Parts: sequence; structure tokens; C-alpha cells
Amino acid sequence: MLSEALWRVESILGSLALGLAGVIVLGLLVIVVVGVFDRDRVRWAFAALPLALRPLGAWIVFAIVVAGGVFVLHIVELSTDARFVAMEYAQNTSGADSDATSMVQGAPRASFITQKTYRRILTIPPFLIGRISTEGVGALAPYLTEPSTENVTRLVDSFRRSGRNVVFQRDATLQIEEPIKLDSSTVDATIDLVDPTFGGRRTYYRASFDGKYVVHNPTGREARVRFTFPLPTGSGTLSQVRFLADGKPITVSDLTNGYVWDGTLPQDGTATFEIAYSNQGARGWSYRLSGRREPIAKLDLAVHANRAPKFARYSLFPTTVSHGIGGDYTAEWHLANVVTAQDVGLVFSRLDVREMLAKIFTFAPVAIFVGILFVGVYAARRGYHIAAWQASVAVSGYALGLALAGIFTWYLPLVIGIALGCVIAAALALRALGRPFVLPVVLATLTMLAFLFVTNTSLLLAFDCTAALWLLVPMPGLDFVRDLLPRTRRDDRSTP
Repeated sequence: MLSEALWRVESILGSLALGLAGVIVLGLLVIVVVGVFDRDRVRWAFAALPLALRPLGAWIVFAIVVAGGVFVLHIVELSTDARFVAMEYAQNTSGADSDATSMVQGAPRASFITQKTYRRILTIPPFLIGRISTEGVGALAPYLTEPSTENVTRLVDSFRRSGRNVVFQRDATLQIEEPIKLDSSTVDATIDLVDPTFGGRRTYYRASFDGKYVVHNPTGREARVRFTFPLPTGSGTLSQVRFLADGKPITVSDLTNGYVWDGTLPQDGTATFEIAYSNQGARGWSYRLSGRREPIAKLDLAVHANRAPKFARYSLFPTTVSHGIGGDYTAEWHLANVVTAQDVGLVFSRLDVREMLAKIFTFAPVAIFVGILFVGVYAARRGYHIAAWQASVAVSGYALGLALAGIFTWYLPLVIGIALGCVIAAALALRALGRPFVLPVVLATLTMLAFLFVTNTSLLLAFDCTAALWLLVPMPGLDFVRDLLPRTRRDDRSTP
């Protein structure tokens, strides 16, 4: 990673050197061509050159400082990206990572357990009877299906004579599961997303699941019922797990097939199952309804989140949606007497630390030019004078603070490192410019802080630029609004 960063830095330096050399060569060619036709003009130009450069020299230094600041920020961007790439592919870590795959919770299923006996009759000719007497029933294996299955509960083989032939009879009793639909399914899920702004590598969520299912025995007799609740996939570690049947906790030692309850329901009897757990997940959350094409008698599913999600393509959209003032979001699915091949799938916008830092430091050079523009417009609007050395020191301090923001993220959580670096950048710039320029410097710094938000970056940038346009640019039509705001009198303005 470091070698790649150095190679990129070397290529940038080479491009800058090549461009500078091209400008110098082009200038020399112009001088030579002009000198051939008018030597006196060239002599006069060289004599007047020092006087002309005196007022421009300081601003040339300012331009060099701006280029140097942009170059330093690019170096910090490469180094920070290389560091986080190494962390991304590190085998060891000091913090826990959530599962990178989406979580999928399958809907439970219920079925009647019955037994059915299948009979197979095979007539054995005389030439096979001798082999059976020596090899046993195994000699008939090519002519019989394999009985060694988990569903076979009883196997009876018998022989009887029919003339010269022998009739072989096999009775296999199998355990059959007949699906039954759940009378009601009530699911309540809460998803709290956590962005890695205060630590971590990517966005994850803390989820809690609470389900209640009712099974009814519609047959006119006592029946054996099996209820199976599958374990979710992509869920990481489940904690605070609770599995109740009619209010009584059920302990399951083997979770290969999930949580399984096997019992007997009386005629027209019902059983209520409650399942709850908490876990961490990433990317998305799904409730799979299409595992078995069975009718849904009644489904009430509610998902509460602290951020509005998107829905997976071809998934089942909610019947009602509500938004809270604080950003809370609730989606509900109320289905009755339906058969569906769609699942409930929610996808959440995720934030990757490396991706966010790439956006921030790609924009950092732009933030320098935005700051220069805001300060220049503000000074021209209010009649302030800025010396070239002030501008050079302000830009160098601002670039240094933004560079420190990237370095701080190596040791501090993302939001703290970026915010601290931006505060230092603004303080150093204001130290050189003076207190009257607090407004444009703060507005320029907010363009950097806008990237700390996941979903509203564009809105915040637009709001910041609109505020700058309103406060910095002359607008006679809004003078009646500005009159309501406190402002410095013209005669009190002085050069900072």
C-alpha cells in the first residue's frame, strides 16, 4: 500500500515538474521570437520586470501556498486510505465487526405428524431363492428402494410361498408432515442503526425480534403437531433468546433445524408460541415468507427503525408507513388470506469509513477554494482589505488543519478527528485574517463537516451554499431582511 502511495506521489510530482518546464520553455520561445523582431522592447521588458513583479510577487507566493496546501492534502489522503486499507484486510482487530451479510429470518412452519404405511410386494423366481438363502435379503437390493431414511419408523419384511415362486412383502411405515397454516403471526422488530462515526469500520444495526404465532388443530380428533422456528442467517450471535410454548419456556438442545416443539393438541385446541432474541446485523433485514408456498391466514408485521430504509427489489412493500419527528420510521405489513412468493426485504444505507474519508479528502482542496471565494466576496462586500501575506498564512493554516483532520482519524474516532481538525483549520485561518471573517470561514468549514452525514450531505451542502449566497453576496431585494439582523456600521470597519 505504501509503495502504491509513493508511486502516485511521484507521478504527481513528475506531472507538476513537466507542466512547469513546459511553461518555462514556452515563455523562452516567446521571448526569443519577440527579440528577433524587436530587441528594444525585450530590453525594456526585462528592465521593467522587477518593478512589475513587486506587487505580484506576494500573490505569486500565495498561489504557491495554495498549490502546496492542495499537494499536502493529497498526500494525507493517500496515506489515510493506505492505512484504512491495511486495517480492512487485517486478520486481527481490536474491535468487534458485525456480519457483513444481510440478515434473513425465515417464517416458522407448523405441520401435523401422521404415519402412513407403504407396502411393496416382490415375486422371487426360483433362481433367486438360493441367493437369498446364502446372501440374505440384501440380494434383493437392486429390486427395492433404500429404506434407510429418517422418516421410516417401522420396517417389516415377510416371505410366503406361491407355487414354485416366493413372494416377498415389505411394509414400511413412514412419518409424514402435513403442513398447516398458522392462524396468526404477529411480528415486531426494532432496528437501531449505528454509523461508524464514533468507531467501527462500517454501518451496522442492533436488532430485536419479537414474534407470536398461534397454531390451531382444526381436525375432529387429537393430533400431533410440530412447530419449527428456523434460526436466522447472517445474524451473528443471538442473545436474550426466549422460546415459549403456551407461556412455558422450551429448552432445545439441538438447534440444527432451529427451535422445534413437538407435542399433542386436543380437538379444536390451540398453541401459542413466542420467540424473541436480540442480535447485530449489517446491510439489510429480511423476513422470508416464500420458503414454503402456504396460505397466510393473518400476518401483522411491524418494523421500527431510526432511519428510513429502502426496500429490496421485488420484495413485498408495506401496507402502511409512518415517519416520526426525530427521524423514527415504522413500516407495517397487514396481510390476511394471501399466498405470496415475495419476501419482506429492507435495505439500509451503510457508511464505510474508508469511503467517507475518500469523499472528505477529495473535497478538501475544493473546500480551500470555497474558503478563498467566501472570504474574498465577504471582504469585497464590506470593504475589507486583505494583504497577500495574510491570505498566504490563512491558507497554509487552513490546509494544515484539514491535514490534521486526516491524521487524527488514525488515532481518534472519525467524527471527533474530522471535527477537531476542522476547528483547528478555522482557528488558524481566523488567527491570520481576524475576527471579522468568522462568518465566511465557518461557512467554508461547514462544507467539510457536511460529509459526516450519511444521507443528507447534498442537502447540507446546498443549504450551506445558499446561506453563503444570501449573507455574502449583495442582494438589494433582501435589504429589508438584513436590516433585521445586527451588523457592523460602515465607519467601524477597519482593516483586520
